[in-house]
Amino acid sequence: MPEEKTILVIEDEEKVRAITVKLLESLGYQAIDVENAAAARDALTRETIDLVLSDVLLTGDMNGPEFAMEIGVNYPGMPIVFMSGYPAEAAHGIGELKTNFQLLNKPFRIRQLDQALRAALL
Repeated sequence: MPEEKTILVIEDEEKVRAITVKLLESLGYQAIDVENAAAARDALTRETIDLVLSDVLLTGDMNGPEFAMEIGVNYPGMPIVFMSGYPAEAAHGIGELKTNFQLLNKPFRIRQLDQALRAALL
């Protein structure tokens, strides 16, 4: 089990967010969940976050890859794992990032989630 790692989940679909939080907790992580980049920005200033798990397509002022670029400026070295139900669109948006990232295609299995998080947290 991971040592008290906190994952920030950014997902605009409430049911997907709730399931993802349950999966993370079953893997031993602490999860903070938000629905958009604005709420994530607030959480990053208030909480100690070890990794960001973000949907590629988000509602609000920016999408996942755009927010990841902001994270890279304000929190250099922050690991980011993306999830997407649209792999082709995800690859296009993520391709512009200069950081390392993992991409989970939805729906994903708990084992895939665990592997992506462990790789990103190394």
